[in-house]
Amino acid sequence: MIKPDFTDIFSSVEDIKVTVTRKTEGYDFYFNIKEKASNEWISQPEMSSGMFHTLGNDTELFLAPRKSVVVIDDFESHLGVNCRILQIL
Repeated sequence: MIKPDFTDIFSSVEDIKVTVTRKTEGYDFYFNIKEKASNEWISQPEMSSGMFHTLGNDTELFLAPRKSVVVIDDFESHLGVNCRILQIL
């Protein structure tokens, strides 16, 4: 599941909201996160690039059909060491 994986990587995050919009060809996902130390939701444009990329990668992996081959180009881009290790596991 996405939320437990994400909160394992980013322990300051306590909740995630996802808004899904259907498009002609596929869907758009818009993420918001809530950190434990704040009552405010953080919108997708306000997230760090590492948080956003990790959330996107986790979502893609979770939604991929079983036995899919997923190719991630430039895996280290915007990701801290904690993100790279946990995503491999």
